[in-house]
This record gives sequence, structure tokens and C-alpha cells, in this order.
Amino acid sequence: MDVFLAEWDRGLELLISTKTFALASNPAEAMKNLPNRWEEFDGDLKNLRGRFPLAVIGALVVVPAATIRGTLPAFVDMMVKLTAPGRPWVNAYDAAAIVIADWDEAGGDMVPILNAHLSPDELPDELQPAQFFDSLLRRLFQRAPFSEHLAAREASLRAEGLDVATLDTAANITDAAMDER
Repeated sequence: MDVFLAEWDRGLELLISTKTFALASNPAEAMKNLPNRWEEFDGDLKNLRGRFPLAVIGALVVVPAATIRGTLPAFVDMMVKLTAPGRPWVNAYDAAAIVIADWDEAGGDMVPILNAHLSPDELPDELQPAQFFDSLLRRLFQRAPFSEHLAAREASLRAEGLDVATLDTAANITDAAMDER
């Protein structure tokens, strides 16, 4: 796995499986490899959900700019299906994202990301990277013990303009209950 968050007392909490089509210079080459990436994503999910049922699991794919010219719908279809809208989360990824990179226009350490140039009809909002990370964090906060990730929970509430006092009060109650044991 590429990106993960785990604690010895809780095990795997958050995982992002990434796949890339970065070296596919033409769309036909990327399409030829699409079924293999599907199988990899599906195998990862089945293996990890069985071992870590409460883990938050995301799928992220990086595709070349050439994908925009005709093959992007196939990638959108795959990533949406991996999240299994309408099905229980235990049978699906919690979130998925597509990052469209333009390596032909790369300069130095910077590679242009083209996602912002696409309409929701071309790339649905739920597959955009910002939505992807927000969704994964919300799920982590839902599944992780309330007393964990307090700084991240507070930062999230502040970013939404919400009062963090209720979070602090609840955390103190949880801590006090643990001290009594």
C-alpha cells in the first residue's frame, strides 16, 4: 500500500491505494491496462476489508492528460464503481479520486494537474482530489474512537467555521471515563 495511517493499539485506520497510468503515452495503451488496475484495486479491497473491517480505504488513480481525449469516461466509470454507490461500505472503497497530470508541460518539480479545467460532467465532483480527502477524513472521524485524532478533528471543525468547544468537552469526558478504569 502506498499511503496509510496505523496505530499499534488499533491497527490500520486509513489507507490509500494508488495506481498510475503515468507512462501510458497514448490513450489506447492506458485502456489496455485498465482491466489490470481494476483487478488490483478489487483484490486490495477484498484483502484489506477482511483484515481491517473498520479501516477507511481510498482508491486514487493518476492518469496522463491524453486521457481527456476520449478515454476519461472509462476511468470515471471504474472509479465510481469501486465506491459502489448504494451498496454497503464494507463492499466498496470509501472514496475514489482521479488526478489528471500533464507530464508534457512539466517544468522542474512542477507537474500541472488538469482536474480544475474539467466540468462535473467530465469528472464528477466526488472523484476530485479535494472531495476525496475530505470524504476520507470524515469517515476516519466516524470510525475511529472519539478520543483519537483530536487535533485533526479540531482543525476540521475550525475549517468549517464550527465551535470546537463541544469537541473539547466530549474528549474530556472520554478521558475522565478512561482514567476511572
